[in-house]
Amino acid sequence: MNKLTPEQLKTRLQMDYQTVSKMRCPLMSITAYRNAADLDKRRNPIVTEDEGHLATHYLVTYFIKTLVAKNEYSEKTSVKFDLQANGNYPFTYPGCWVTSSRIPWTPHFQEGRPICIDHDRWEDMGGNMLLGELIVHVAKLINFDEIPRSATYGGLNPAAFTYWREQLDFKPLTANLPYPALPPGSEPAFAPARIRRSEMFQAAANRHPELFTPRSNAQPVLVIEDAMFTPRSER
Repeated sequence: MNKLTPEQLKTRLQMDYQTVSKMRCPLMSITAYRNAADLDKRRNPIVTEDEGHLATHYLVTYFIKTLVAKNEYSEKTSVKFDLQANGNYPFTYPGCWVTSSRIPWTPHFQEGRPICIDHDRWEDMGGNMLLGELIVHVAKLINFDEIPRSATYGGLNPAAFTYWREQLDFKPLTANLPYPALPPGSEPAFAPARIRRSEMFQAAANRHPELFTPRSNAQPVLVIEDAMFTPRSER
């Protein structure tokens, strides 16, 4: 598996911090931390771009109506994101856990387990999916806002899936929520509304093979450049 150099990882973490800092909105608050202990104690948040490269843990509070049991609702859900949870960010996906006392009652959530984020959608992008995109993806999961699934799908909560199918007709709990967009200068690596692979999502390599073609006929080796994770506006 590919791996960033320490300097490349610093650049990528800085980019993630800059991107998500501009995505704060009435639907969600975002706070960055250096480590899990600081996040758990809500101490020493990172508040300046100069320290953005130190941000490896994020606490996102979503102000989105969701179910926490059948016909029981909550208006707020807090989620922590650990970018280093699987050891090789950004090629391995971040870990995501609900920190609220009540867990959303949707197919992707279960007490005591990480959120099921369809992790192959992250890994298919080979390190190019942005943290901001994942944060919005989780917002949509909280709102039952995702692609339709087959009748045999159950996720982590089959009862919630049945409710989504039979009561919501595979529609979001709240229609037309104004999810935040990536700020100008950030290039989305993924467009979930238009892309499907099997019942999940199609890899970008299958949509745009020319993007993954080596520049020469030499043996295809991924070259990771420092500018690879820099917003276009800064290049």
